[in-house]
Amino acid sequence: MSSSAVQYPTTYGAVGDGRADDTRAFMSALASLPENGVLHVPPGTYAITSPLYVNTRGTRVKGEGHLIYAFPAHGHIRQGEVPQPHKNESHRNDNTAPWSMFVVNAEDVSFDGLIMSSPYFVEGSQCMLVMASGFVMKGCSVRDFSQGVMLGGSSEAHQTTNIKILGNDFLRIRGLTNGSLCYGDAILSFSIRNLQICNNNISAAPDRMPRNGINCGPECVPLQTDIIIANNQLSGPWDYPITTEGCARSVITGNIIRCECISGIIERGEDVTVTGNSIHVLSRGSRNQNNATSAISFFGVKHGVISANVISGVGQYGIILSRSYAEHGAWGDHVTVQGNSVKGEFFYGVYLGEAVAKVNISGNNFKIMHANQDSMCIHGWKARDIAILSNTMDSTGHALVMSGCEDIKIDSNCMYDCRTGIYVNHGSKGLHIVGNQFGHNVGGGKLGWSEDVQRLVHKGNMGLDIPEAAILTTQAHIPAPF
Repeated sequence: MSSSAVQYPTTYGAVGDGRADDTRAFMSALASLPENGVLHVPPGTYAITSPLYVNTRGTRVKGEGHLIYAFPAHGHIRQGEVPQPHKNESHRNDNTAPWSMFVVNAEDVSFDGLIMSSPYFVEGSQCMLVMASGFVMKGCSVRDFSQGVMLGGSSEAHQTTNIKILGNDFLRIRGLTNGSLCYGDAILSFSIRNLQICNNNISAAPDRMPRNGINCGPECVPLQTDIIIANNQLSGPWDYPITTEGCARSVITGNIIRCECISGIIERGEDVTVTGNSIHVLSRGSRNQNNATSAISFFGVKHGVISANVISGVGQYGIILSRSYAEHGAWGDHVTVQGNSVKGEFFYGVYLGEAVAKVNISGNNFKIMHANQDSMCIHGWKARDIAILSNTMDSTGHALVMSGCEDIKIDSNCMYDCRTGIYVNHGSKGLHIVGNQFGHNVGGGKLGWSEDVQRLVHKGNMGLDIPEAAILTTQAHIPAPF
């Protein structure tokens, strides 16, 4: 590699004492690089007071240096000629956002090992904006920004590809003082194909209101595809630690979430797999007055899998499947919920919302210990074509309630310690309740249905104190056990 292919900001006058304004030195060093050149940042603390543009293909920014996001007006930086943000800079997605420390416009750029922070807590500060394909960020530390990195474009004509965010720390992300529905993410992506976000440590500032830990979306921009979010650790008071909004072919696996939040993982789109995650949630009261916290939310997901997750904590839902709340949003169908452990103070272990269809709930272990004795391991509300198979259900409330549902198979489940067993109501139709086991500690009523239920068959169930029956029309019923 030629000498011109490696540049140092200190060659161009950077001081690195945290007081001098080193912006122009970094600008000059970046501008002098040829394609595939290296900007090496030596140890030191470098004050940056306006955006640094990376416009050369293949640039690699690496080193042990610490770059701080600062304004001369704060009095922390020595006065002098201060460069201003580029007049054409248009990346702000909130009026309070002053600028990004780095703006990457060239393809195949990488960042390796840098520390970047906003120690003066500038409102709206963003570490990095990336608008080009082939970007790699690894081993970096991003601290105390309002928002971490924003990746990709927002139009079909500007879809970026092959982005990797690997093994970084995004610490104490702050969001905005009064919160925001569209700003305050550690990692935010738009319109990307082939995105990997893996092995990162992501935390929210404990006294703030940031939005999302990892946000791949939203639904209003072109579809993102082929997303892998794996083996990240997320902590703190996020609204949503992980969300993919309208993505196709996304896999969320092996993540550890310990958060006060509205939903631990929230998904919309097609071909979504959420597997092998550990999720502990607590309600975030400041944004969530109705306490509707969930561990995993599928809104309008088509062809999804929720499997082998360990879910615990306090909230309204362990898992919720419902329609998308976007205008003309999908209803959600062909989802498998299998082999999960849901244990905690949830009101619903699994909730199936209106018009959700073709769902298989099998091999899960529920232990629902909510103080409200009307809580349920599984509740369906006007869902259809549902199979509930081989689950273990313990609850301070009910094992299973189907309300207004159609074509439901309830087979080979075990209910041990529950206030009541299975209840069917609100005109549900076409239920087969077969081969289930009701333990001695199921009290109040093991199986019941309302008088408007149609086409219900129950047989081969163990521990029932009522005879087998086939209900073909609205006729003999057993009153609600609650």
